[in-house]
Amino acid sequence: VTAGPGDMVLLPCVLPPPSNVSDLSLVNVTWTGSVGSQVASFGRALQQHVQEGFLWDPVAFLRGNFSLTVSEVALAHQGAYVCSFSYNSSRLVTRNVSLNVLAPPTLQVVSQWVVLERESRLECLAEGFFPPPVVFSWTREGVEIQAPHSVDGELAGPDGFYRALGNLTFYPSREDQNASFGCE
Repeated sequence: VTAGPGDMVLLPCVLPPPSNVSDLSLVNVTWTGSVGSQVASFGRALQQHVQEGFLWDPVAFLRGNFSLTVSEVALAHQGAYVCSFSYNSSRLVTRNVSLNVLAPPTLQVVSQWVVLERESRLECLAEGFFPPPVVFSWTREGVEIQAPHSVDGELAGPDGFYRALGNLTFYPSREDQNASFGCE
């Protein structure tokens, strides 16, 4: 499963229920995260625990649906999850689900002025992307003038997102005057 930061996403765990599943008090469901931490559990005496940011519908358990919803995806949610289901203390099924978080960069040309017929450099800042690397290309009037190249970037802060700088070095001519350059 792939999602972006802030998305709501369903981690599927749909199983055919055994024909005798009619008593929720005999159902035991556990979701664990990639480091073995328990994300959600439902078991004895209808007790349940669901970490903040996760949701599920215990009534759907009778239909064999043990799916877990991540209400607002963050980088910390990325990883492998395991859904385990048992009925009347008999382990029946385990499902593995991987959650991948993808965040596209926000691009901004940060240096916008060049000097005619002198070596000049335009810089493009890519922020808030994950995972690295990011690929930069440059255009002039919408036509690619520099082939795409990748830059690993650096961690921008404690949120786990990256930032990188792409450059275009060139000698502006009279034809470049009032031309529109862009980075993608």
